[in-house]
Amino acid sequence: MRKRWFIIIANIVALLLVLTAAWWLMFGKDWYEKRISNEKPVGEHPELNWSAWIADWDWQTGEEHALQQIEGMGSLQLFVGYFDEQGQVIWGDQQQQAVASIKQKIAQLNEQRASKKQSALEPKLYLTLVNDMRLADGSSVQKSSELVGQMLTSQQVQSDYIEQFIALVKEHELDGLEMDFENIDEQLWPELLEFYRKLYRRIHEEQLELRILLEPKAKFESFELPEGPQYVVMAYNLFGPHSGPGPKANLSFIGKLTARMEHIPGEPAVAIATGGFQWDQANKVKSLTEQEIDELIITHGVKVAHDEESGAKHFTYKQDGQSFEVWYADGETLQFWAEAIQQRGFHQLALWRLGNISDLTLERLRQL
Repeated sequence: MRKRWFIIIANIVALLLVLTAAWWLMFGKDWYEKRISNEKPVGEHPELNWSAWIADWDWQTGEEHALQQIEGMGSLQLFVGYFDEQGQVIWGDQQQQAVASIKQKIAQLNEQRASKKQSALEPKLYLTLVNDMRLADGSSVQKSSELVGQMLTSQQVQSDYIEQFIALVKEHELDGLEMDFENIDEQLWPELLEFYRKLYRRIHEEQLELRILLEPKAKFESFELPEGPQYVVMAYNLFGPHSGPGPKANLSFIGKLTARMEHIPGEPAVAIATGGFQWDQANKVKSLTEQEIDELIITHGVKVAHDEESGAKHFTYKQDGQSFEVWYADGETLQFWAEAIQQRGFHQLALWRLGNISDLTLERLRQL
């Protein structure tokens, strides 16, 4: 009798195990990913501290927006640092004038505030260096891993670059340096992290600050990141030139990314992006600013849809017999992403980028 009951119980247990395995294969992965992406810390969340970039190709409107937003901004990143074919930083009249312009306008704004007995605004200013190469024939190489490898060839070469970078920051009386090195070959990461460690030591000696950008595709959760710099993780381009149509970010993407950030030293920032992308029928992708998107909406009289899972907006339109699909972030989307990041325990936010965004979006940003 006992043997019979034992067999029955064993069969029930076996059946439950089979059913559980079947459920996991069919639904388990989606359930787990959704659970991870929707987990939110309990309790009060720190107030958001945000920064933004202005880029050289859209400097005038970026600068105007920065001055409008500056009261709530912790820092401003000046995206002007590129390299030539010899691997040297390109630094001419255009770069010098851009840096001088934003500094002068902040000073003028503070003079106006002083006349009204208001406190001075002192956002930190960082020089952003990106591993893009501008070639003599006018073409460019985006996110060159070869350039980064060239910087790491010897201890002396590394030291020379470090001193060159620091000299630029000090010459223009900036607060720090930001390294935006992307598309790095996997085998270069150990050397690059050691380079960042040396760079931070020297920058710290000069009483300057260092920010380091990390792409979502970099396996940064397995890196031994040096302590000291502030790390900024890019929470955008989930969909983009590498894919078909879709949003730059969604809740699942933000949830998984922030979960990977738990071990990053210090107080890492999460970067979100304005604007969007347009796909044609051949999946050729074009980057669009919010103002360009608004013009398309008015010109073609399109109906804009809202995607609940991402908070992004999207629409389709036709022109010259071709169909196009556009996905983008407006002020409401950016606020949605910012709140999702804040709910996951992160309060340092970075915005790529100011310039050619709507007044409504600027107003939403002021409310963050």
